[in-house]
Amino acid sequence: MTRKAYRLPATVVIGLLAAGCQMPLNPLFGPGSLPPGKPGPAFDVGSLLPARVIHGNDYVIERPVQVLDDRFVFRIRTRYGVILAHGMDMLDLRLREMYSIRLAESIRNDAHLQTGIAEGLRKTGQGLGQLLTDPGGTLLRAPEGVREMVTEKLDPADSRAGSLARRKLAAQVRCDPETNNPVLKWLLDEMSLKQDVGDFATGTALSLVVPVPGVGLLSTTAEMEQMLATTPPHAVNQTIGERLEQMGLDPALCRRFCTDGNYTTLERLVFLQYFQSLRGIAGLSVVLESMLNVRTEAEALGRIHEVKIWAQLNSHRPIRQFVRAAASAAVLKDGALAIVSTADYLTDAQDVVRTAAQYRMARRDAAVILYTSARLSAQAQGALRAAGIELGGADGSLH
Repeated sequence: MTRKAYRLPATVVIGLLAAGCQMPLNPLFGPGSLPPGKPGPAFDVGSLLPARVIHGNDYVIERPVQVLDDRFVFRIRTRYGVILAHGMDMLDLRLREMYSIRLAESIRNDAHLQTGIAEGLRKTGQGLGQLLTDPGGTLLRAPEGVREMVTEKLDPADSRAGSLARRKLAAQVRCDPETNNPVLKWLLDEMSLKQDVGDFATGTALSLVVPVPGVGLLSTTAEMEQMLATTPPHAVNQTIGERLEQMGLDPALCRRFCTDGNYTTLERLVFLQYFQSLRGIAGLSVVLESMLNVRTEAEALGRIHEVKIWAQLNSHRPIRQFVRAAASAAVLKDGALAIVSTADYLTDAQDVVRTAAQYRMARRDAAVILYTSARLSAQAQGALRAAGIELGGADGSLH
């Protein structure tokens, strides 16, 4: 099948460079706008997080913290404005992005990058004035590498990640090239344009940036980072789809997952890393179908977290089969029913209790364990106790 490609016109690129990409001052924004949901109680941030996390070099997390749909809503105040993080998983992601923003800003403020465009043109015998008065002609006379980078054909499926230069820059600052964080998106867009015509023209790379190891749910491997930096997202997603099909999953279901807009390519790679460890377990299609039953970025991260917990649990308490139920559930080889919840605060436990009751219709005395790190309301604690449901940790351990 022939894919339709999009080419960024040279005049557009040069126009953007000449005008400059301006970031609004102190905007109030929330990546992945929060939908209407079920409100819960409020907590003081100090009771949820250590002080070293609440106050960073470039941010502070506001108090109080409201619960919405069983997940905490954190307000991260930065000099750009307030970034919202719905849930602990998203908070981890947003705080790691603060590190990426700091790295990106240090590169952006570097004198070499600021003068990279003019210097690159000087070395090729061109001038900035000629570039602005005759952008098309100058570009045509630019080195082959510059023309390829600036006019790179982009598959529509790659539009969120952008050009090769933008993806490499994202790898340098250790962030997802398809990030929804508006500050990072702006920095990557602006800097990749300058990088295209400047540093790539002179052959200079941003090799002096030393990233820190990733932490949390979306920790990446060196292989993942290399793949994201050098391979267009549509090609990476095609590989992901092929690996899922090799696990015996329906090709149409695999294609739907690999094109679902709620996930970035990086998030699909992380999911695949955990999911592949579940190969051979019955009912894997139930897990993949649940990945498509999300409305928001917070829910998408929650689904990936569920798969991570299943992988950890399976390593020491093997899973026999995943089952369709109100809550995420699987039957263990020892006959117990395991239920996983990635909520931050479990207001009620209706879905968990309902899932346990359904399983016990045929296995009256079966053990049921809820694996979660959520705080439990008094109502949820009472319901779980009345239903005889045990509690386990989010790492797959028993309390």
